[in-house]
Amino acid sequence: MPESQARVSRSVKPAWKAKSRKRRGLPSVLYSRWIAFCSTIVDKVWFSTTTTILTLYALFGDDVRMASFDSDADQSVLLLGFLLILNKEEAKQVICLLVFGLEIVFQSFGKPGYLGGFFFFLDVLSSASLVLDLTYVAEDLFGDGSGAAGQGDVARAGRMSRAGTKAGRVVRIIRLIRLIRIVKMYKAFLDAQQRESKRKDPRQSRPGNVLQDNESDHLPDDESALPDDFFEEFDKSIEPEDDEPESRVGKKLSERTTQKLIILILLMLFMIPVFTVSDVVPQSAQYGVDTVYSSYLSYVNECLTTGPLSPETLTHRSLYADKLFHFLYAHNWESREEPCSSSGAMCVSDYVSHLAWVGYYSEGTDPCWTHPHLENVTANEIRLEYDEAFNGDDFLVKSGDLSDLTVERITKPWASCGTDAAIPEGATGVSLIADIECPGDLRFNERTAVLPWLRKETDPDNYNTYFIFVMDDRLKAYWEAVLNMCQTLFICLVLGIGALFFSRDANVLVLGPIERMIVKLAKIKDNPLAATTLGDEEFRREETARARDAARQARTGLSRLWDIVTFQGARSSDGGHEPLETVMLEKTIIKIGSLLALGFGEAGAEIIGKNMQGAERSAGVNAMIPGRKVNAVFGFCDIRNFTDATEVLKDKVMLFVNQIGEIVHGIVDEFHGAPNKNIGDAFLIVWRLPEDNSDRRRKMCDMAIMSFVKVVAAINRSPVLYEYRQHPGLQMRLANYRVRMGFGMHCGWAIEGAIGSEFKIDASYLSPNVNVAGQLEAATKAYGVCMLLSGALIDSCNKELRRHCRIIDRVMIHGAPMGLFTIDLVYEHLSLAESASKPLRVHIKGDHHTSASAQRFRTRQEREARKANKWAPNYCIADLFDHHEDVIEMRKIFTAEFFKKFDMGFRNYEAGEWEVAYNMFCVTEKLLASEGYTDGPSAALKRYMDKYNREAPPTWNGARELP
Repeated sequence: MPESQARVSRSVKPAWKAKSRKRRGLPSVLYSRWIAFCSTIVDKVWFSTTTTILTLYALFGDDVRMASFDSDADQSVLLLGFLLILNKEEAKQVICLLVFGLEIVFQSFGKPGYLGGFFFFLDVLSSASLVLDLTYVAEDLFGDGSGAAGQGDVARAGRMSRAGTKAGRVVRIIRLIRLIRIVKMYKAFLDAQQRESKRKDPRQSRPGNVLQDNESDHLPDDESALPDDFFEEFDKSIEPEDDEPESRVGKKLSERTTQKLIILILLMLFMIPVFTVSDVVPQSAQYGVDTVYSSYLSYVNECLTTGPLSPETLTHRSLYADKLFHFLYAHNWESREEPCSSSGAMCVSDYVSHLAWVGYYSEGTDPCWTHPHLENVTANEIRLEYDEAFNGDDFLVKSGDLSDLTVERITKPWASCGTDAAIPEGATGVSLIADIECPGDLRFNERTAVLPWLRKETDPDNYNTYFIFVMDDRLKAYWEAVLNMCQTLFICLVLGIGALFFSRDANVLVLGPIERMIVKLAKIKDNPLAATTLGDEEFRREETARARDAARQARTGLSRLWDIVTFQGARSSDGGHEPLETVMLEKTIIKIGSLLALGFGEAGAEIIGKNMQGAERSAGVNAMIPGRKVNAVFGFCDIRNFTDATEVLKDKVMLFVNQIGEIVHGIVDEFHGAPNKNIGDAFLIVWRLPEDNSDRRRKMCDMAIMSFVKVVAAINRSPVLYEYRQHPGLQMRLANYRVRMGFGMHCGWAIEGAIGSEFKIDASYLSPNVNVAGQLEAATKAYGVCMLLSGALIDSCNKELRRHCRIIDRVMIHGAPMGLFTIDLVYEHLSLAESASKPLRVHIKGDHHTSASAQRFRTRQEREARKANKWAPNYCIADLFDHHEDVIEMRKIFTAEFFKKFDMGFRNYEAGEWEVAYNMFCVTEKLLASEGYTDGPSAALKRYMDKYNREAPPTWNGARELP
């Protein structure tokens, strides 16, 4: 079984399993397989394509046949062994009926919610309407009754003709119900596309994740600004995000709107013909047949009274011939072939119905009753008179001449059409069309039989005599077919545009914001830390809408007219002067999500995610979820002399801490770290290590170390923090005061989770390794350095970065010896950075404005670009030691000779040869003293050895307790 079928089977079986077990008489296994089979069939492309083609045929096939082919094309065939003689078109209708019936069965079993639903009943009704397209059914129901043989049937033929005309219109409207199948198939097509898109799950670019690994090779380095045309390129890339998945609310509202629109249109189509009165108006053909019939009865009565050759009989005979010729000229079929040249007269050729066949029925046996045809002499005389009258200037109508063939047929005895079902058996008549002998050669809807009204229902005195005039309605049927197709297309257009415009306002004002909120909540649920980028996405969406509105206002011509017609001319992106409630709610969700991400941090992401994932089942909050073990790098940084700064700055100390925190957090985030705790004067930073990739783990350790190196440089170059060097209170309290920080780093395992109770929790880490980072930071003061790194962290780094780290001691940590390392930095050598940049001027499609949101957006975009760049395979963190100006400046006094001498001294110190080590550390101190700098590690080790008179104790194992 193909993968798609297997997936459908797995998804359908559970939904029907409970029902299948309850069914009796059919094994549940077979029933489940039947359900899976039906679901697979209805989802197949070939099945949808087949039903779509047959639906189009059911809509247009009969009209195309009527408009393009004559009745000769309706050849009879035998279909599927049925003992029904069907013409070729009827065979296709039966095939459509069978396929649609199978489709209803398959969807009833394979599509949950279909059976008994709105589209189920419409499908049944539209499929049943195909029966009315079968010729023998339609002729029996809506025929003209011209084939009735009984006297009562003939009397009702006129009424049947009128009722059939109106009923035929209703049938054409019933056929329009098949349009609903097009709507349903369109929705099925959209659903299939959505399923396919979910299956493929294409990755889409989002703010905050703008670059892939393979796109970051050519990005600017850390401190380099992005190109000046960054936002120009951004302008080009701005596109509305219309690919958001449709929510269940939107889908339900769309379905309800479509259903109500369908019902409204069908109701209008059904009710409009009811209020039509045109069918009540008598037609000229009806008046004509009554006139001919009355004049013929007068002739017969005179013939029976005075004889066939009496002058009175001949007079009545001439009057009958005159009436018949008048009718022939007034409905001359041959006028269709002759264009009307007179501009002021009415033309018979403009009519859509003409006389095709003149018939006569009588049960009388006397020669007076069986002589409806005309004599040659009389016919020719009247013909000349009418040719001159109807084609001259006397009448306001032009009918054209009667052909010799027509006159010849009228004057010869009329013949019977045998068993022609279109006329009563025993009737005789004459066709006025050369290629049609009998009315049965025309389709039932291409002819109209007209019978006299001025007669009794039963008339034995007149031997049930009557005339039958059959009108050729092929031109009318042609235009009806063409207009039916146009009507079908028009209703398709109305359904499509109506459904679109009816739901547009709801989509724009309500559903669109709701679906965007759902997408944002889904992002928070899947990745709570992504909430910090929601504001950037909202800014991008607002700028896109603002740019679209500006472009719309600048349109001219037809584009501007279309905007006015569709009520978009005055529509603004912000919904007017007063913000809509949905907009306020959407922005509130963005703020709440961002605050959650900021408050809980990376350690609390699982808390947020677990509670968001359970929102569909319960509104309760379970913050005390079990912790989980993670491996990470822990960094602890402390603001030196914070107590003194607090006493001096007082209420401004919060601003002081936040200014430092902005630098620390920003750089740490750029190097893929996550701030965890802000403890007054200290910050706990965490770099969570990947579980399965040793290369990425080493690179993450490199980035953790380099981030603190960058923090040291940033806080000493910051123009904002430089102001505290000139603060009178701080300078009076602490001479030569400047913002200084100490850093301690260690890596290992920790338990990540919520700490606290239902009243207050903190998302943090519990582990001895976290405490080690704090102990190392505290020890930086004893060693006279700004940074201490554990040996475990150094062992986890790449060898390129290890060579820049100096081992300065070996201490006992939790009962085991571990090396202590530092990165030598002299931050006093750094110069002050340039002042903060000017406010950002954002250029978006002609609109110049200064915006804090735009500034934050650009800053985040630049930071995200640099973050992505650091994961590039060719990006080496250790290269910053050799290429970054600030790092080079802070390390320039530390020469290779210095490191070599210190390494020699440390090896002797570690081996217990303290006298030699002491002398070597004196040398290293002098090397840096010449540069005006005191080497803290050399001094610290000398102090420790002085406590033991420079002799290693007998228990010396190369390590000591952490000072």
